[in-house]
Formats: sequence, structure tokens, C-alpha cells
Amino acid sequence: MLNKTDFYFLTIAEEGNLNTAAQKLYVSQPSLSKYIQRLENQLGTTLFDRSSSPMKLNEAGNLYLLHLMDRMEQEKQLLESGKAVFA
Repeated sequence: MLNKTDFYFLTIAEEGNLNTAAQKLYVSQPSLSKYIQRLENQLGTTLFDRSSSPMKLNEAGNLYLLHLMDRMEQEKQLLESGKAVFA
């Protein structure tokens, strides 16, 4: 299942702005920034091009986005197959 940091990443990628994403997620902008910094530290790479406005995903960020989308699709299939088994 996706965790809080994954949802934070997805929201920033969608909004392209930390302030807007923070408002949407009901968290402070500094807190959201720290979550993303921790994620980037864990992955060993940056995920966003912060030099542009709106922020855009860089190559690593696009790969991580594809990874999350794949995980969401796999979870969906797993849940659907579980419903079929118990139906």
C-alpha cells in the first residue's frame, strides 16, 4: 500500500508547487519539504527540478512516478482478485 510520503510526492507532482500541495494535504510547507527531502535521501537522488516554476519531475522523479503508478495498479488487481475469491 502507498504510504503518506508517496501521497505527498504524488500531490506535489500534480500541483507543481509545494505551497499548493501543502494546503491540499493540510500540512505545513516546511513539513512537506522535509518529507520529500527524506524520500530523496532514501532514494539517493533528487526527484524534482526545483529551478522551474511550476516544479517539474526530473528523470528520476518520472521513474518514481511510474513505479508508484505500477504499485497502485498491482494493489488494485490484488484487491479485485481477492473480491473474486470471496464472492
